[in-house]
Amino acid sequence: MAVRKTSKPFKKDSKKEQTYQDLVSLAKTNGYQVRREKLKTGPGWRVLSGTCRLDAEKMIFVDSQLPQEDQIEFLSGKIRDLGIKPTVSPDPEVLAEVLP
Repeated sequence: MAVRKTSKPFKKDSKKEQTYQDLVSLAKTNGYQVRREKLKTGPGWRVLSGTCRLDAEKMIFVDSQLPQEDQIEFLSGKIRDLGIKPTVSPDPEVLAEVLP
């Protein structure tokens, strides 16, 4: 996946934000905490969105500096990689689009 960061703020699309939140809910129901944060950048740093464990807690970090499309693409890909299957969603058609 090509990841692009943007230095200028982007306007959030409400439909895309709802898709992102549906993905977050799906991950949470499967034991993952999802955090959207500005990941550190700069000389000597190469931080990427990804999963990790903090004690017994399973976490997924999503870089808040990425455009919404990239955040959705990353999170849906991570959910697929983890073998999480869609369950009941406020909008199952939306999840079907991003989790084929």
